Amino acid sequence: MTAIKTSAHARQLHEAGVLPIAILALAFGLRAFAVGRPALRGDEGFSVALAAKPVREMVALMLQSEPNPPLYFLALKSWIAFAGSSELALRWPSVLAGVLVVALTYRVGRAWLGRLAAGVAAALAAANPFLVWYAQDARVYSILVALVLGAVLLTWSAAQNRRWQRWVWAGCLWWLALFAHYFAALALASVLLALILAPQTRTRWRAGLWMSAGITLAQLPWLAYIAPLLVGHSKSWISAAGGLEVLWRLLTVFSAGQTSAGASEVSQAIGALVLAALLVGGSVTIAAARSSGCSLGAGSGFGNAAAAVVDFVLPPGVYRALCAGGSARRMPACSSQLERSGCRGLVGQCRAQFCVHNLHHYFFFVPLQLLLRPALQQESGLARGECLSCPDSAGG
Repeated sequence: MTAIKTSAHARQLHEAGVLPIAILALAFGLRAFAVGRPALRGDEGFSVALAAKPVREMVALMLQSEPNPPLYFLALKSWIAFAGSSELALRWPSVLAGVLVVALTYRVGRAWLGRLAAGVAAALAAANPFLVWYAQDARVYSILVALVLGAVLLTWSAAQNRRWQRWVWAGCLWWLALFAHYFAALALASVLLALILAPQTRTRWRAGLWMSAGITLAQLPWLAYIAPLLVGHSKSWISAAGGLEVLWRLLTVFSAGQTSAGASEVSQAIGALVLAALLVGGSVTIAAARSSGCSLGAGSGFGNAAAAVVDFVLPPGVYRALCAGGSARRMPACSSQLERSGCRGLVGQCRAQFCVHNLHHYFFFVPLQLLLRPALQQESGLARGECLSCPDSAGG
């Protein structure tokens, strides 16, 4: 009962707007704290040196030695003319972009899973050491994450509402993300895969294809200019790494942060193991849920909180492609799937939420859900039409 009261209290804070504001305040504090104190690092100094060049010389130097897209350096050049070149001024755009990343994480989480899940995901993003470190770095990466998240949100909105104007705006954000860093192409490919595979959006693949064609055409002039250097470019100061080493690096930095930012080997190892367990457990549970079609305790605070954890660690496009849920507009299909799998409850009156996919995220909350099922049913309310139970045997 204490857990239920805590969940209800959290929802009240969400409705009042207190919790999102508190999370954003936390994100801002962590990113702005002592941001101007350390001297510029090597890569930051390179950014400043390149941004100080005239635009024509800057672009020419990129063709000779630096094949990165020029968006950040052009923006930094304008920012320096306005705010100066102190450490605080140079890093401030990254600080603001880092706070925007947390806000967009909340917005995406709310659109996909609800307020509580959005709050948990935003809190994780606010305190993530990796994101905090790059939000205090005078480089493009914090801005890149904000652009990609905004593009993901607009693409999802366009696929849901079928408004061509949103496809245009989504394409513009994707173009800016690609003009900031080439790795945005990986996120774009993931989202396009989700459009094709996710039940909610698979009929919108043509619109996604047209958007991709427009983005490609807009990128062609720069790619044609920089192609000679890209073909033969290499980072000689970066040692090659095997597949397992790359995986280990990803797990450590995305969970505990980098050693250069103060993370210890012990904290990296613990963070990597926890993150790996979440990824493996989430993948197994997703596969099991796809075959069963049942939802355990949908609509409860515990399920949404667990969903936020998995959403935070899984690539957005991959997650959306694997989900098998349906929105309120797809309730007939959702209901028939639940009936075929033997789920009880008022399936014909499910609220506008994903009725099936919450089970994907319960790999570490299932025992607690089973213990508290009667209380959760009373708290959620069958009268509101939520899918609450999936018995082992088929039933009406």
